[in-house]
Amino acid sequence: MGAQKTFISLARMLLCISGCILCAGCGKQEMGAIPAVQPWFLTGEETAGTDENMEHRGQEAAELTGPVPEGLKLESEAGKPGAETAAGAEGAGTETWKSETAVGPEGVETGAEKTETDAGNVPGEENGSGGNVGPEETSGPEGNAGLEEYAVAEETAKPETPLLEQLFTYEMSWYPSTHLRITGIKEEYEENFWQYMEEIRDNYGSEWYLVIPGDINGIPVWEIAEGAFADRQMYGVLFPDSVEEIGEEAFRNTGIKEVVLPANLERVGARAFENCGLERIAFPDREFVMEEKAFAGSKNLISVLIPDVETKIGENVFDGCASDFCIYYGTGQEEKYNRVLSYAAEYGYAAVEVIASDRPFVRYHEEPLVLKPEVRNFFYGDDEEDYELWCSWEEDENAPNFGYPDWQWSGCSSWCGCVEFDLEAEASSELSSASGRYAAENVLWQSREAAWAEGVEGPGIGESIICSQRCLYWSDRQWELFSPDNQEPVDNNLYHYSEICIVNGYAKNQKTWEENGRVKRFAMYVEGRLYAYLELEDTIFPQYFMLPAADIIVPNGGTLEVRFEIEEVYPGSLYEDTCLTGLVMEFDGRYSH
Repeated sequence: MGAQKTFISLARMLLCISGCILCAGCGKQEMGAIPAVQPWFLTGEETAGTDENMEHRGQEAAELTGPVPEGLKLESEAGKPGAETAAGAEGAGTETWKSETAVGPEGVETGAEKTETDAGNVPGEENGSGGNVGPEETSGPEGNAGLEEYAVAEETAKPETPLLEQLFTYEMSWYPSTHLRITGIKEEYEENFWQYMEEIRDNYGSEWYLVIPGDINGIPVWEIAEGAFADRQMYGVLFPDSVEEIGEEAFRNTGIKEVVLPANLERVGARAFENCGLERIAFPDREFVMEEKAFAGSKNLISVLIPDVETKIGENVFDGCASDFCIYYGTGQEEKYNRVLSYAAEYGYAAVEVIASDRPFVRYHEEPLVLKPEVRNFFYGDDEEDYELWCSWEEDENAPNFGYPDWQWSGCSSWCGCVEFDLEAEASSELSSASGRYAAENVLWQSREAAWAEGVEGPGIGESIICSQRCLYWSDRQWELFSPDNQEPVDNNLYHYSEICIVNGYAKNQKTWEENGRVKRFAMYVEGRLYAYLELEDTIFPQYFMLPAADIIVPNGGTLEVRFEIEEVYPGSLYEDTCLTGLVMEFDGRYSH
């Protein structure tokens, strides 16, 4: 049978993430309904552009490449009216729409005359004595005073919060394909801009935190124009991954303290962030260009992470930064020319090699390790139906669960702050079953009710099962601690794999276990390379294999893939099929509360 792939959410283990619970253990009310969205610095997906107030959109704005909307005229970049569109032509100049009428955030014309209503029907109006305005007060000039005040107050009320994409001015370019270049903030939104921004970003980050949209009317934002936000004070800026270029002096003299750069960044222009308040900067894991004095004059800048050592760094990019300024660069790039190390040496900066990407770091040995297990008992976990025994963790040879109690407990645990945890099992073959009783995914459930059974003729020598997993917590990256030589995990940043729990054979009961074959020896391949041999005992009980400290390190959000290949088996008394009930890979470094 072909390879089988299954994704498992482990929702039962992460109830405190998907809904609010009041934990009896610590008394804290957990956050509920956390959206399973990747942070901006790992996923590669856009973090802005599809803004959170999209539900307020009454109607889609006209496509910029379509016909000119009624009431609008097209101006050339030089401001000359009547210029013809050049949509679709490569290398064409930029064009902008300009309205001849005042248009509100929802596209509704403003300034229309109000229709007068009977004063007695004006809701909430009161006379000087506190009673509702009666018909006798509405006659004559004096009687209309209250109505006029009401009308003026209604007309001057704060407009509804606009969409993120409505706040900015921009230019369009058609080369190499249609995209936008943000040039600044629209004049009509200047006065209340930061108030709008705070409401749009749903209080993300600090006050004065700028969020750049990933697209406007479906057209991607690729560039920030030269000087677009220069001399405008702000605390931070969050870029969507669509942005590829940040123009010269785009954020010069802004006082920015935090910046989240886009994953697809290709160029940071000269003096783009000169004279800012930045302290730490994490650049994307790709080769890009930083031009002259891009971050110069940032006297508080003490640490930058440049994952790709082939990144091109211009003259005096970090001139005037902190006296103990240090550059951290990615490990495992010996085959590349290390421009970062050369630049640091030229300018007298300290340089440190760290784990800089989300790819696993594996320390392989000259000869593959030979690991032997520690045998333990089953326990009563979340599969137990008896209320008195449910999650009691009491050990018993007839108990239904194995693995790690922390993975099964639905209350407060190290998993409380986990945003995403993905498990996948894929086998080279499976024994056919309409109910999925022998599917690869069964090894992930930490339960004895089902198992994986290889599906080829004979005992299955050479067949294999691949387990991969990915864990993501919200966390600030502490790359200064990401040294491969660090023997301790970094909470919610670097995870160290410590144990592997295996339940051999079909362990539903003693009869099924004896009748089917069991694995005697596994070859363990980590990230495609032979790492160790696991020598299993012929027992129905859980077997735990300890891994050397800091041998397998996976950054937050990274995916580890391990393949287990059958080399030897213990034959079954009735069937040739070799089975495996459980396979759990534990790791340290999860932290909550």
